[in-house]
Amino acid sequence: MSKTSMITMMCCTVLLILSGCTGKEGIIRLNTDPAGAHYYVDGVERGTTPAEFEW
Repeated sequence: MSKTSMITMMCCTVLLILSGCTGKEGIIRLNTDPAGAHYYVDGVERGTTPAEFEW
């Protein structure tokens, strides 16, 4: 294996490890037409649309 290939593989491995170790949070927005649809999270009703929550 060439030196360039080895360096490329090492860089990709480091990037994959670092990207998997970061916590990712985001905001989810639910909009329906018409509004008022019930939404469920893990089988439990959480509310009606429109809705916004952090995940």
